[in-house]
Amino acid sequence: MATATRQLASHTAAKTKEGRTEQEWISRVIFARPCASGAAISQAFRDATGSDKGIVSRFTIGRIKDAWVEAYVKMVFAEVSSFVAAHMASASQAKQDFAAIHLIHIQDEADLRLRSNDARDGLRMPRRSRASKVQQHVVTIVASHRRSEIPTEMEALGDKTAATLATVFEALLRRTIAAVTASAGTTALGSHRRQPRTWIVHYLVGDGINTNEAAAKLLWSCVRQRPLGSMTVYFLIVVKCATHQSALSARYAVEGTGAKIAGGTLYKEVTGTAVRMFKYIIHDYIEDFVARVRDWVSGR
Repeated sequence: MATATRQLASHTAAKTKEGRTEQEWISRVIFARPCASGAAISQAFRDATGSDKGIVSRFTIGRIKDAWVEAYVKMVFAEVSSFVAAHMASASQAKQDFAAIHLIHIQDEADLRLRSNDARDGLRMPRRSRASKVQQHVVTIVASHRRSEIPTEMEALGDKTAATLATVFEALLRRTIAAVTASAGTTALGSHRRQPRTWIVHYLVGDGINTNEAAAKLLWSCVRQRPLGSMTVYFLIVVKCATHQSALSARYAVEGTGAKIAGGTLYKEVTGTAVRMFKYIIHDYIEDFVARVRDWVSGR
């Protein structure tokens, strides 16, 4: 009984005598699901300990998660910078003329409608604001048979014109390249070795709208006007997302002209089924779908 009491006390004790959160609870917050809110994590801690007392407050949970994200970003950039530097040093030892660094950049925008209130509303409930466009990026660095995903921030856009997108792309490109190549220039190559040129191959993947292509042209012009470095050669490859293209084809068959030409009202029922399948079933069982498709293809 005494042992159980001591264990419960260790689980419910949140702070030390100095008033700081213990490392044990900091680790628990860090390893919690990233999508979980501070209120959900705080409630989970109370349920696990069987106590009505708040173990770690939502404010503290938010600060821990923010600090961990900042530390994680630095860790990722340090790792990527180290293997990029090793890649450049290997190319120098092999007396190569260049060393290629591949930057796979998948981008898209989302419309978010946030609840907001105004002082003139008084005690009324927050209302839906107008849709805000938020730019999302998934960036992966590949060098010397190693790859790592770079953490990026979502960025609010005033509009989605080509000039705005090009500004976002250029800032992200320069920030990422400067961070991952920081150690490459300081690597000891020796006085008798010539540093190879750096080839930055930028794969810009987006949907099929004309704005993306126009933004890519502006990005290319910006880099030509102000290069990434004296020993850097920049290549830009614009790719249309295959998933987006296939989704447009499926939309044509499900609810587009192709479905309406077939006649009847079946396409109206198929539309809802297709949306639910894509939104819920495929998202939850993607590994099973991929495994079954692979088995089916291999058995042919």
